[in-house]
Amino acid sequence: MDLSQHAFVRSKQRGISFDMIDLILTFGSGERRPGDAVEYRLNKRDRARIIANLKRQIQVIEKAARKAVLVSNDGAVITTYNRL
Repeated sequence: MDLSQHAFVRSKQRGISFDMIDLILTFGSGERRPGDAVEYRLNKRDRARIIANLKRQIQVIEKAARKAVLVSNDGAVITTYNRL
């Protein structure tokens, strides 16, 4: 991420972390602004979509516990199985 010195200083002053900036740029909605700029922000729909996605990921993580994938030297998946 390429932050200007101004953006770096302002983000520190306003308590906006680099993780927040990355999240907003990745998942936010863009709106044109004067000077050929784009403002990104998280609206309700964006936040709901992110939260739903994270909940699905948590479910997959929970289900993946005690599972295993066996991979050969060439990177091919040989098999999958439940661990005891």
